[in-house]
Amino acid sequence: MLTPLTGDVLRPHVEGAVMAINYGLDKVRFITPVKVGSRIRGRVKLVEVKPIENGVQLKTETAIEIEGIDRPAAVVESLVRLYG
Repeated sequence: MLTPLTGDVLRPHVEGAVMAINYGLDKVRFITPVKVGSRIRGRVKLVEVKPIENGVQLKTETAIEIEGIDRPAAVVESLVRLYG
């Protein structure tokens, strides 16, 4: 579910890359349950860009928001490695 919500934010950083790898999650907090039929969106923040061998590692923080609800459903820190 995270990839469709973050794709537009990461796309400018991925364009020059030969390979992008979903490296995993750093921290995940489930805050509010999402009811069936709810509309959600991801508010993405680029937290860190770190050089690695032959590429860079991006850390993003995504708040998954539920329409009409003040608290997010989840807050997720994810890692993507870009090579080339």
